[in-house]
Amino acid sequence: MIKVIFTFLGLIMILPNLNAQDSTQVFSLKEAQEYAINNNRQVQNARLDVSISKKKIWETIASGLPQVNSTISHNYMIDIPVTMMPAKIFNPNAPEGTYVPMQFGTENNTKFDLRATQLLFSGEYLVGLKAAKIYKELSINQLNKSEQEIKRQIANTYELFLIAQEQENILQKTLKTLKRYVPKLKHFTKKDLARKPILIN
Repeated sequence: MIKVIFTFLGLIMILPNLNAQDSTQVFSLKEAQEYAINNNRQVQNARLDVSISKKKIWETIASGLPQVNSTISHNYMIDIPVTMMPAKIFNPNAPEGTYVPMQFGTENNTKFDLRATQLLFSGEYLVGLKAAKIYKELSINQLNKSEQEIKRQIANTYELFLIAQEQENILQKTLKTLKRYVPKLKHFTKKDLARKPILIN
């Protein structure tokens, strides 16, 4: 496979989303495409979208799975509240207007709550799950599209570079040939065997 030197300054002009490097590296076409795909911000964002969409599907699925919630609480009463009750409630012979102090409650109070729920049927859940799957498919399609576009741009740039390199080779050969014929042409013009070229400014 032909190895070509890419200067990254030229790549940055063609692909503005590509992360810049200061050095020159040698890449084959496939290596250049892989490098561009791995360092392009648009592709990196598309990969993040695919990852987010996969997690969104799991989040939606999890909302339909059995849910178990539990809570535990503990209260310690330093002073149990005192309530004043009429004495006549406990002793009918008690004088009118007398009250008896009473404490209701305990010093330690612990409460444990356990709840289990299961979603039996929900149209909202099914639509949400379908929407999450469609979002994942769209994210994957966008990633593939971005990668294909980067590959196409790199292939076009690579081809242009190869064409320019071949044109340079042809021009170098032409220049060499012309340099070889210049002395002969001068010789012929001195002897009037060839017409002098007319230069147009």
